[in-house]
Amino acid sequence: ARRLRQCRSMFDPSRAQATSAYLGAIVLTLIAAFVVGSPVLCALCSFVQYLALIWYSLSYVPYGHEMALSCLGGCTRMIVSV
Repeated sequence: ARRLRQCRSMFDPSRAQATSAYLGAIVLTLIAAFVVGSPVLCALCSFVQYLALIWYSLSYVPYGHEMALSCLGGCTRMIVSV
């Protein structure tokens, strides 16, 4: 029952995109590691997977996505103004 509830929560409309991105990144990492066999591509896919996990985790924090985008926007403005 708990697993089914977790799956429903993962594919809730508010976090379905984040879940799909994370699961897709996992699949791409496995393909890069076992099918392609490229360490560089595997490392790149692992980095994308990590970013997708952060984005997925933020979907459980109220206004988490908005907060992250605001912080990234502020950092970008600060870097550009230098």
